[in-house]
Formats: sequence, C-alpha cells, structure tokens
Amino acid sequence: MGTGYLKRLYNTLACDSACISIVALEGGKILGWIGGVGDWPAFEKALIRRNILRSPAIFFSILKNRPRLLAKAFTFVWRAVLGFVRIHKQRKERVEGVPASREAALLVIGVSPGRQKQSLGQVMMEDFHGRLLSKGFLTSTLNTFSDNESGNKAFQKAGYILYGTDSGVNHYAKYLIREEGD
Repeated sequence: MGTGYLKRLYNTLACDSACISIVALEGGKILGWIGGVGDWPAFEKALIRRNILRSPAIFFSILKNRPRLLAKAFTFVWRAVLGFVRIHKQRKERVEGVPASREAALLVIGVSPGRQKQSLGQVMMEDFHGRLLSKGFLTSTLNTFSDNESGNKAFQKAGYILYGTDSGVNHYAKYLIREEGD
C-alpha cells in the first residue's frame, strides 16, 4: 500500500460517519488512535475506487516496472470501477455463527511509543468493542502480520482468537458478548 492509499484510509476513518474512530489525547497531544468499520468489503471497494480515480500514477508505475502486469491490472481496475466484480467474495459467514452484516473490522490501531506497554491500547480496544456492541455488531475481526509479535500478543490479550493464517497474515476474531447483568 502506498502512502496515498494510507492517507485516504486514515482520513476516511477519521471523517466518515460509517466508521468508528477513537483518539486518546493528553494535554492536546495524540497518544493513540484506533479505527474500524462495520462493512469492510463495501468500505474497501469505495476506498479503492476513490484511489483509482485519483491515482493514474499507479498505471504509469506498473507500465514502467512490470509491463506484463498492466493488462491484468487494467482488467481488474476496469471491473472494479464499473462494479462488475466484488473486490472480496461475499461470504454469508466469516466467523462461525455470525452473519457478515453483524461483523465489524478493526483496521488500524496505534499507540505513541512513549505510552506503549501501559495498557492504553487495551483501554482503547475495550472502548471500541463497547461502541461496536452499541451499534449491534456481534464480532470484531482484524488482520495483522504474523511477525508482529507485540500486536499479536496485544490482540490475544484483548480476547481476539486466531482463526487462520495465510501468506504471513494472521486473521483474528473476537466475539462481542455482554455478560449477564451488564
């Protein structure tokens, strides 16, 4: 992912009402940030469409560096822009027993280096999960690199369960269940 894609992703997460973002502040300084979305496939498809329409430099880069990929890239982009193909296959269920419409995705989390290992990320994730529950979501999913030791440890501590790994990426899910009496 290029910096342009990431800037648009972060901007969209911060400004789009369909997204859930939490910012931890202290004395006007940002200490941490977490962002997620309810309908990840639709969100990503819209984000890719915006990037494609705004980033013709991608095609010139592919043409220059990997000309054989240009035909495949052009076909993919053409279909994605016109909406003939889904970027992700629509699945009825991703997490066992939970309809895709009740599944949210935690997309980004970051904690200032000086505040790491002080439970700030855990507190932000608890707040994030509470907001998801209040919006009717039953699970939260996330993906992280398999070699992200601190991230993998933090997500497991927050109750995420590893349900798959492929191409060096761990796939996690957390069931958001209220305890009786809450």
